Amino acid sequence: MKNNLIKILALVLVIAITSCSSDDDGSSVSQESKDLVGVWDVDFLIVDGQNEFNVPCIEQTEFEFRNDLTYSERNFDGIDPGDCSVASDANGTWEDIQEGVLLLKPAGNNPSKSYTIDFLPNNRMELSQFGSSKVRIFKRKN
Repeated sequence: MKNNLIKILALVLVIAITSCSSDDDGSSVSQESKDLVGVWDVDFLIVDGQNEFNVPCIEQTEFEFRNDLTYSERNFDGIDPGDCSVASDANGTWEDIQEGVLLLKPAGNNPSKSYTIDFLPNNRMELSQFGSSKVRIFKRKN
């Protein structure tokens, strides 16, 4: 009887140990998030349903999303879309994409920004900030 009790306890212990895994902490990264990692530049805009390929400097942005869930953002300014200058750089963290939503949390006291996101063919993604009528199509640089 004592031998059976030891076997049962050993079996319960083995089951308890093997049922725990490192991915139980809720920090798994979705495939969409893995697809986001890289450097992205604005390719063109969609405004009122029309594609605009001559993107003004003020609408040009470069994002770099990293595996450690940090990002950097570079915004541009200038008159000639072919000769833009850097207007600002920012960085922060981003949250895992859930149902086509991306949340960027800039460093400091800057407010978070929410975007809808959709991955497109040919290394492109559609990114639209909530409340904006403009959609920016980004192309992966690397």
